Amino acid sequence: MNLSNETILHTKKNGIEYIQFRKLLEYPEVVHAYTLRTNLDFKTREDGANLQESYQKLGNSLHFSVEDVIRPAQSHTDKVEIVETQKLEKEHIRYLKQFSDVDGLITSEKNVILSTTSADCIAFLFFDPVQKVIANIHSGWKGTLKQIARKTIEKMQEEKHCNPKDILVFSCPSILQCHFEVDKDVADAFIETFPFIKGKEEYIKAMGEKQGKPKWNIDTVAINRVVLENAGIPKENIVESNICTVCHKQEFHSYRADGKANGLNTAIIGLK
Repeated sequence: MNLSNETILHTKKNGIEYIQFRKLLEYPEVVHAYTLRTNLDFKTREDGANLQESYQKLGNSLHFSVEDVIRPAQSHTDKVEIVETQKLEKEHIRYLKQFSDVDGLITSEKNVILSTTSADCIAFLFFDPVQKVIANIHSGWKGTLKQIARKTIEKMQEEKHCNPKDILVFSCPSILQCHFEVDKDVADAFIETFPFIKGKEEYIKAMGEKQGKPKWNIDTVAINRVVLENAGIPKENIVESNICTVCHKQEFHSYRADGKANGLNTAIIGLK
């Protein structure tokens, strides 16, 4: 299946597959991709061999070195860090002590590949073409509640002098409202944090009861869109893939579809 649409381009190359955003491809100084599951898995296994091999395959296709990849140890936080390579004591790609419990990275350095992993959670890629700054964050439902996207923009402003009006934001494939089903406690947390969603089915939709428990379907992509706009990002600068990882479980690793045996997709972005 070819997943290309008006916002993304689906590429099959050297035995692997990935999507890229058409708008971001207009900037030759940026390398980026979000991977499909074909011959790629970015979940840390016992010896880490699959991880190294997957980054190598992706690097061969997109012309970057595995040694340039910076990958945080994500844990559904709202913590975003600036990457300055001269301060790093870089170890094996699968573990960086400096970025433990970190879910977002920002840099203005060239030849640094920022990588996050996900399997239904949203990966957001940021690019400021004026200041030449990039960011890559992992935002699951917990990160969305903590507004990690807004905090990333604030850090880009404070640390890298970015103007939100210049920043482009790209929302990679993730679980969409059609499959993101939650219980009352999570639904209540979203309504408390984002009062504007109450009673609006485009954000949160009551789905009746399942096994005696009320359920709701939430659109975290749409909620994050509002968060981004409220942080100063122009509507036209927000680009969404419009692809659900559960609907396309044959193409993407998905926790909801695969359970604990799931693999991980990666989102990468770097400056040449």
